Amino acid sequence: MKKILFYLNSMRAKEALLLLGSPFLGLLLSIPDFGSASIIRSLLLLLAVFLFYGHVYTFNDWSGLSMDKSDHSKNHRPLVSGKISPREAIMLSIAL
Repeated sequence: MKKILFYLNSMRAKEALLLLGSPFLGLLLSIPDFGSASIIRSLLLLLAVFLFYGHVYTFNDWSGLSMDKSDHSKNHRPLVSGKISPREAIMLSIAL
């Protein structure tokens, strides 16, 4: 369970959820009717965008690991602190 929290923290789930605001507003303005099919499609789109943001954040952390280790303000991140390995981070990025 703790490892899952490290993975969510590594993909910056809170920031990714915050960034879903603009796609959500775009969906609200573009949906012609609020039927069950369009709501399901909208939720799938929001999930895809959330996973894409998680991929970008995780890949960015993985690729900049050597620079981040010298920056003491980033010691709280799971990858920099060693709570997840670089191999786990790139596998998470690929999975997302």
